[in-house]
Amino acid sequence: MGWKPYYYNEVTQTFHSFFHPTAQDSGTKNKKDKGIFKTPGLRNIALTAPYMHDGSLKTLEEVIDFYNYGCGDDTELDLTLQEKGDLVAFLKALTGELPRIEPPGLSQ
Repeated sequence: MGWKPYYYNEVTQTFHSFFHPTAQDSGTKNKKDKGIFKTPGLRNIALTAPYMHDGSLKTLEEVIDFYNYGCGDDTELDLTLQEKGDLVAFLKALTGELPRIEPPGLSQ
């Protein structure tokens, strides 16, 4: 049993970390943290292309299509064009300026 390749955009890809699991995980050096990912938030996601861990997807539409096709598994989402458009619109709506937050101070 191993990682099967997934097919997206007429390109066959495999998970590179399967072949070099320790060489590419410098991380925190804490054994408990091995293989974990820090997942970024969605605020301003429309401004952070390219997407995915390897930068292989250039647009939010490509990301939605990738997951809609099941990421190479048999787990297709079967989203309609309207649903895909709604998801992209939602993600783009998360774009905006970060609010200024004043750190709390001690009373005088």
